Amino acid sequence: MTISKLHLAILFSCGFSASLSATESTSLVGTVSHLRGELVSLEMDSDSRRALTKNSAVNEGDLLITAKQSYARIKFTDGGNLIIRPNSEIRIENYRFKTDAPEQDRYTLNLLKGSLRSITGLIGKRNPDRQLTYTSHATIGIRGTHFGLLLCAQEQDCIDETNLAGQVPDAGLYIDVMEGAVTAINDGGRQQISAGQYSHIENNTRVARILTAEEAVRVGIPSSMVGDTIEEDCLD
Repeated sequence: MTISKLHLAILFSCGFSASLSATESTSLVGTVSHLRGELVSLEMDSDSRRALTKNSAVNEGDLLITAKQSYARIKFTDGGNLIIRPNSEIRIENYRFKTDAPEQDRYTLNLLKGSLRSITGLIGKRNPDRQLTYTSHATIGIRGTHFGLLLCAQEQDCIDETNLAGQVPDAGLYIDVMEGAVTAINDGGRQQISAGQYSHIENNTRVARILTAEEAVRVGIPSSMVGDTIEEDCLD
């Protein structure tokens, strides 16, 4: 299988139920449910810059950018959750959700910089092949559901991060799966990462490697982002 250059897609299958009363719009993705620090949005193909606050709308095409020491949590209309960690950039490439029209489901993110945690909603449960997250290191097909991603394009990108041995991690993409499983696919091959496992992808030509306990990099979040479906086990 030929994998498109430097991409990571996460295809989800999730056991969490979605809020069926959520607003169902062709452009609305969700709202900012939690915020600590600064979050701005850049519209696709536009220089328009919008400062987001708690309860702000998030739309399809938005590029979401967190500042240093800032965290934001987005509640999607399908019931899913996305936590954006500091110094991160995530594009909402494509999103479609209607409760009674599963054939229209679409969910595509692009992690351009930084890190995130994700818990999938109804789209990932009923159409896992239509929920994707891209990065620069692989394409990932998944079977679940609560995971973290940390992208260190260069080693200095993650000087504020440490593995469980207290060391600054090497450059690459780190995957932290709390529930379910993901399958990392790139030009180097494919590797399944299951619940409780951690992995590292050096680049798009190297297969994902399962990490030892000491090498593991945990993509944590602060207590201010916890609540509802976000477990305290994810705390920094």
